[in-house]
Amino acid sequence: MYTDAITQVGALRAGLAVYQDFFTTADQVAALAKTPLEIPVRAYGGEACLGGATLASVQAVAPAAEGGVIERCGHWAGEERPDVVASIVRDLAGH
Repeated sequence: MYTDAITQVGALRAGLAVYQDFFTTADQVAALAKTPLEIPVRAYGGEACLGGATLASVQAVAPAAEGGVIERCGHWAGEERPDVVASIVRDLAGH
C-alpha cells in the first residue's frame, strides 16, 4: 500500500516537502504559542518513537494537555495500535 503510493510521480517529493519549511513553521508555532490553547488536547507518542517527548512538546502550546506513551507502538499509532487510538478518541469525545 505505501509502496504504491510513494512510487507515484512526485509523491516522495510532496511527502518530504513539509520539512522544507521547518524553520518557518517553527517560527509560526512560537508566535502562536504565546496564546495557549484552552481546548481539550490529547498527545501521545509511540514507545519506540518520541515517547513522552510528544506530550511535553504539546504542553508548550496547550499546558493542560493530557496524554502519555503508547506501549508497543512506533510512529504510526493509528495503524499500529488502533485499539488504543480509538479508546483515546472515544474518551475525548465523552463516550
